[in-house]
Amino acid sequence: MKIAPDLFDSFPVIETERCRLRQVKDEDSKTLFEILSDYETMRYFGIKLATDSVEVSKSIEMRKKGFTEKRGIGWIIADKQTDKMLGLINFPFWLRQFFISRLSYILHKDNWGKGYMNEVLPICLKFGFEKMALHRIEAVIDPGNIASLKLVEKIGFKRECLMLEQGYDFIQKKFNDTYLYCLLKRYMN
Repeated sequence: MKIAPDLFDSFPVIETERCRLRQVKDEDSKTLFEILSDYETMRYFGIKLATDSVEVSKSIEMRKKGFTEKRGIGWIIADKQTDKMLGLINFPFWLRQFFISRLSYILHKDNWGKGYMNEVLPICLKFGFEKMALHRIEAVIDPGNIASLKLVEKIGFKRECLMLEQGYDFIQKKFNDTYLYCLLKRYMN
């Protein structure tokens, strides 16, 4: 299995019927702050809520740096017509030597229930398997995040295990269990 030789030559932009997956821009900072500072949106991620624009700027730089250092790919999900940020989807932890990556995604709550993730997730998975030469894609999901559990199961992910107290939740100040899901290339619909 070989990674596409031009994968990191320029940031890969992907289009779907309604969305454009593109690199983060400074203009996304307002929407990104709304996402990262909102408890309802972030409650299943367990990370500290953003409190100011400095934290959002660091997040933007981290996403850009991950690509330039060839460690992973993080797309902004944007409206294809207006280019307004709708959410994010990422392969943030790419273990090339093992052909594995984690997947993470989040939508601004104004975009929940509109089918955006059903539209973009299969395209990103295809990219991961074909361009990144992945064999396995993992998703770590809080058991309370029913919408996300249904989404990955619908796409074909298999629940492998419940990881006890796998991560620390900085919002609720406690350790949480999470499910580990996996999609192997051969399971891709």
